[in-house]
Amino acid sequence: MEEQPPQLQPLPLQQQQREEIRGTAVAEQHCGDLLAAAERGAPGPVMGPGQGHGEGEGEGVPEVVVEGAAGLGRWQRHRFDADPAEVAPPRTSRNAALLAALAAVQGEGCHLALGESGPDSASLAYLRASLASDVELVRAGWRVKASEKDVELACRAMGALAQPSSAATEGALLEALAEYVAAALGRFPSSLEEDLARLEGRGGYERVTGPERLALVALASQKRALRGTAQAVASWRGRLAAGCPVEELYYDEDDEEWAEGAEGEEGEGEEEV
Repeated sequence: MEEQPPQLQPLPLQQQQREEIRGTAVAEQHCGDLLAAAERGAPGPVMGPGQGHGEGEGEGVPEVVVEGAAGLGRWQRHRFDADPAEVAPPRTSRNAALLAALAAVQGEGCHLALGESGPDSASLAYLRASLASDVELVRAGWRVKASEKDVELACRAMGALAQPSSAATEGALLEALAEYVAAALGRFPSSLEEDLARLEGRGGYERVTGPERLALVALASQKRALRGTAQAVASWRGRLAAGCPVEELYYDEDDEEWAEGAEGEEGEGEEEV
């Protein structure tokens, strides 16, 4: 008699009920964390020069992770995934060829990670590759006649583009980010404050429950990420306008210490909403 593959069996009723209760409790905990953080300072302090990548990490930032948005370090918290083509389309066909070659390694449909501390370094490098001048591309090792088939060459070029080298390119990059974030926030039908009021049941709003509550937590988390990115970008643009060297634009004396801590945090304490 031919052996049949194992079949998935439905959970017993009591176990299903326990799982549902547990899921509700986790969601309520996340909602409480979000509300507590908002009460401590929503929409958050405006960052001054030198802040952004890791400054004040952990202050007023709840551990809320939306499914499909888990990252490393601080990007395990609030995050908004942005389509890079909507933020900054390739400047020329050479930039487009570089990004097409990268797609062979990282796959199609990659997204930029925007968090409360701004975009992560990989997202900045991707935007830099999209907006770099012909001179910058050559200096990075992306040859004039290189094509999307030159995958290894593209990886080496991205390694060089991981560090900023042109004030003009960084200015264009940050301007594109600022415009995108402003437009993204404007597309939401409600504000972060309204979402938090509905979650808590105050200000004349009835407290949201059930699946709608989970969706609202996710939306509020995305808005906090966008607001934080807007503040970080404004800070960096101010530093750039004040004459800050591009190699020091995104980093401070605590950056190396943060990077080591971020590696240690990977995979710790993650829960999905």
